[in-house]
Amino acid sequence: MGKRIIVTGGSGFLGTHLLRALVAEGYEVKNIDLRQSKEFDTVVADVQDKERMLVEITDAEAVFHLASLIEAGESVKEPQKFIDYNIDGTLSVLDAMKANGISTFLFSSSAAVYGEPIRVPIQEDDRTMPINPYGMTKLAMEALLSSYVQAHGFTGVALRY
Repeated sequence: MGKRIIVTGGSGFLGTHLLRALVAEGYEVKNIDLRQSKEFDTVVADVQDKERMLVEITDAEAVFHLASLIEAGESVKEPQKFIDYNIDGTLSVLDAMKANGISTFLFSSSAAVYGEPIRVPIQEDDRTMPINPYGMTKLAMEALLSSYVQAHGFTGVALRY
């Protein structure tokens, strides 16, 4: 296995910049997204597809998980859609990683896990109290990562911004 990184959700703004940076650092990259990237080869697939993730998430040093629904207002109108995609999709990715011996997981969380801040700037250890389903799903995704760190020896980072 070489220097290979898998990025889910790499066709968006953040993902494109991440893929560019990884390539500039000499990594081989694999992008998995619902949409084709304008710049990078893309495996067009849904992270909720557990069988497909078992096939696609292999032979890599790490997975950067950016795939998620992000519209907070829409999450209030359609919470189940966000729960299904964000939480179940993350679980599908984590399970594929576990099955294929990949244990480094970095993912795009959100400052929405804090809800209304108790102070500005927000501190990482401030209480979390999401005020919409989007923020709740991001906090649940962090909890899933924490459980995989404890139960399966994963290394993980949740980036809140």
